[in-house]
Amino acid sequence: MTQQVAGFYGSEKVNRYYNVVKGGSTEETGGIDARVLECLLGELPMSLEGLQALDLGCGDGRWSEVLHKRGAGKVIALDRSVEMLARASRRKKEHRLDRLLLLRGDMQELPLQDASVHIVLASFCLMYFPDLNPTIGEIARVLAPDGSLFVATNLVEVDPPALTHQLKGKVVPINARLNEKKIIELDNVIQPRSLYFDVFRIAGLSIRSFVQFEPEGLTVAVRCPWRSNLRLF
Repeated sequence: MTQQVAGFYGSEKVNRYYNVVKGGSTEETGGIDARVLECLLGELPMSLEGLQALDLGCGDGRWSEVLHKRGAGKVIALDRSVEMLARASRRKKEHRLDRLLLLRGDMQELPLQDASVHIVLASFCLMYFPDLNPTIGEIARVLAPDGSLFVATNLVEVDPPALTHQLKGKVVPINARLNEKKIIELDNVIQPRSLYFDVFRIAGLSIRSFVQFEPEGLTVAVRCPWRSNLRLF
């Protein structure tokens, strides 16, 4: 059975994140730490000519456009949100992204053939799943043998580590400070780095590069009962 995205992340919060955190920006720089943006842009190959790329949780399609501009032969933008796909559709028309295909679908049941894509990008869309195994397993299934997966996500580390098993998969409220006066509360699932490493290993994926940053403007909400035991990255 397909799990709901943490059982809590519906279209209302998707739209709130876009309109408030990203400020309605349609640029890739909107709502993303500049260091993370620079790192991800640097990790992605400059030329994707002849390759098929998949943008998971594509949102308004800003990263799909990046993949398209780097020459991907075909870009598949997948999202569950009708509202976000509508925004991505407008981007496709306005920027003439003729090789962009929009799909409404579930990351745990990808409507794609085995070994059919060369590049998979998952930018801040994996941190809402209590169990990453189905999603990463699907990614591994559709990746070509020489394909690459690029992930940007929020990590929630547990201290002491002995509590990890107890807290893994629980939802934690996170405060994102937008400016001196404005803070918005978002939800993430507790996912430490070790969890990603284990899930990748189980799916048969090897890690070629890993970069971790201290978060800017993100804190665990005071109302979280495990606040003193959690650290964000």
